[in-house]
Amino acid sequence: MVAIKGRSGTGLSGKEEFLSRNDQFLTNLTPIRGIAAILVVIFHFEIVLVLFLPREISRLFSKCYLMVDLFFIMSGFIIYHVYGEFFKRNIHTATFNKYIRARLARVYPLHVFTLILTIVLVVSQHFKWDEFFNPRAIPTHVLMLQSFGLHSIYTWNVPAWSISAEFAAYIIFPVFAFVIYRSKIITPVIISTLIIFIYWILAFKLTKVNGNTSQYNLDQTYDYGYLRGIAGFLAGGMIYQLYLKKIFYFLRADAALIFLSAMVFASLHFGVTDLVFIPVFLLLVLSAAYNTGRVKRFLSNRFLQWLGDISYSVYLLQFPLMIFVIVSLPYFGISWNGVYSLHLPFWQAALCCLLFLIVLIGISAFSYQYIERPFRKLINGKIRSLHWLSYNRAIRVSDPDNCKR
Repeated sequence: MVAIKGRSGTGLSGKEEFLSRNDQFLTNLTPIRGIAAILVVIFHFEIVLVLFLPREISRLFSKCYLMVDLFFIMSGFIIYHVYGEFFKRNIHTATFNKYIRARLARVYPLHVFTLILTIVLVVSQHFKWDEFFNPRAIPTHVLMLQSFGLHSIYTWNVPAWSISAEFAAYIIFPVFAFVIYRSKIITPVIISTLIIFIYWILAFKLTKVNGNTSQYNLDQTYDYGYLRGIAGFLAGGMIYQLYLKKIFYFLRADAALIFLSAMVFASLHFGVTDLVFIPVFLLLVLSAAYNTGRVKRFLSNRFLQWLGDISYSVYLLQFPLMIFVIVSLPYFGISWNGVYSLHLPFWQAALCCLLFLIVLIGISAFSYQYIERPFRKLINGKIRSLHWLSYNRAIRVSDPDNCKR
């Protein structure tokens, strides 16, 4: 774990100085990230492999694509917590380059690894080279542009579209951090209006309805995913301003965090329209960041913290593992004929999903230990040797960069 510990004399002024030692450590968000990643995996498992919770019984898992929006919001919150001070008064080219390089160190090595792994699986198993496995889309993934509508369908490692969307948000973040400091009233109003407008466009103008979504949904990925990522990221940065000012501080109560968590799962179960989730997610992140009670002690469980640490590997390795399962099915006398083609009784399907998650978590633990961390240390070692992190905010979110999504 990388923990950049705070010093006295942080350079913060006024109400921002309120942060206590407990407030500075955002470990409560780490398990939420891990749980959200697992829910996204189950969502994809039901589509690609076995549907085990019929829609007429519950929409719980079929709405879990919205966990990606929770990722974006948490990412904006954490990135502002970590890097907001660096772009508060100006945006120097050198500082920006070091910041972007640090972000690349976080997301790019595993992204490239899982892309190569997917290509190897597809080529070795003689999958059909079609729009889905389009060779022309490989450069798009390499350049992390797969959320900008350059292709007419999902391509290669499908979940990686959100990496493209998040990196777009990383690029605009320094400007956001700079302007939010310059005007404490007008700029927040403008940015909040922009966020609402983007979500309105996504839900009412760009929405697409399929078997997993209802009308007015936010399930834009390969086409307008970058807008979805930027909106969530900016929203997370905006609620961080509330966090600094202790607005909605009553949400620190255990009851508030439990209530908001229950509201999320109830909304998933009943299939509430997507736009309702965004304010609930914002309040959930704010509540979790504030909380220092019994829920915090529960979230500090080592397994939950570890699950959050490996969540990025869980997220990106799910699809290569699904491909491996698909190519292995004929050896068990099972034929896979596309999405929703496999049907099993509930308990058998649920057991299959559980086994899949166990294997995925095991592989992800290996990936985190031997791919993510070594490459991040290799790249970040050169950055930190330049001593650009002269302002050190306590940011132990397991890893300061462990906010993916």
